[in-house]
Amino acid sequence: MRSAQPTMRPVSNYCDGRDNNFNLIRCVAALAVLFSHSFSVVFGFDDPYRPLLASTGLSLGSHAVNIFFVVSGLLIMQSWDRSSSPLSFVTARVLRIYPAILVYTILIVFVFGAALSDLTLGSYFASAETWKYLFSVGSLLEPDRTLPGLFQENPDAINVNASLWTIRYEILCYMVLVIAGLMGVFKTKKRFTLVALVALTGLLSFSQTSMAGDSQAPYGSIVRFGLCFGIGVAIYHYRDTVRLHWSWLAVSGLLAYLSHGTILGTVTLYVSVAYWVLWFAYIPNGSIRSFNKAGDYSYGIYIFAYPIQQAFVATIPGLSPIQVFLLAGSATLTTAILSWHLVEQPSLKAKSSLTHLVSKKLGWRSRQDSNLQHPA
Repeated sequence: MRSAQPTMRPVSNYCDGRDNNFNLIRCVAALAVLFSHSFSVVFGFDDPYRPLLASTGLSLGSHAVNIFFVVSGLLIMQSWDRSSSPLSFVTARVLRIYPAILVYTILIVFVFGAALSDLTLGSYFASAETWKYLFSVGSLLEPDRTLPGLFQENPDAINVNASLWTIRYEILCYMVLVIAGLMGVFKTKKRFTLVALVALTGLLSFSQTSMAGDSQAPYGSIVRFGLCFGIGVAIYHYRDTVRLHWSWLAVSGLLAYLSHGTILGTVTLYVSVAYWVLWFAYIPNGSIRSFNKAGDYSYGIYIFAYPIQQAFVATIPGLSPIQVFLLAGSATLTTAILSWHLVEQPSLKAKSSLTHLVSKKLGWRSRQDSNLQHPA
């Protein structure tokens, strides 16, 4: 495996095609969320000892989710740039998110809930909450609902799945990007720079208000995820300018450390994380790239992990966080592999035909997309 290139090459030299390490990075990030949540399911979601929480203000899982949004901003912007039409872009996003979510919801309601609920089967399926969960979570309109009698004796008794809530903000980022694209924001660098500066100023100003104080509350999440996603979008837009070199890894880390606690501290941290992610995505090559042959299991790991962890805690009392991570990690990875090969990948392959069908029904004309890497 070779490391850094001797010259500072722009990101544009690397971002064509799929020969990169984004699949590996996203898989590691998803496993980091799983590891962090192993403490939550054992000690409760308010556990102050989750990895990195005390030292950085965010848990390991929260940092991993930030990485997801940075990567998503870059790859989704690339997808928009290369899509043949807004319809094609939206179709790809829907097919990436919803098929696996629908399968997840059916499994949770009819398998996990039916088998593990404290209620009788009759009472469980007679409860309106069961059917509300099926609709609300399947549509992602209300992904943090609970199921009657499920995991009620666990340390975290209020979350069936503590991961799904972030997907709403992912979808919100997609919507903002589409609106910006239709308004021509990405047509020129000058126009994008102006809009980006206004948006950054607004987010930074809002981040200082009490309404945005909690990074997991709605307003705080908009600031946090908007910054991370926006940084990814900006990196793609300035891909001819942003250059990769190992020396800038140290510089970005130092700047993040020095600005900690200032109004620019959060942005500097996110930019630093983004640069490290870029470097690891594009520079290390050789045998590490063989991971791409396996598939993109990160989404399946992310959406299935928490209820599987909760199930182990409910059925095997006294497990430690490490034991939960090992047991649930194995079961989750198996589920994610099946989800990718049986649900997610086949759904993505239907993008062109579905776009063509909808375009034909609406009387629109659409070219087939370029061959893109599927963002998570």
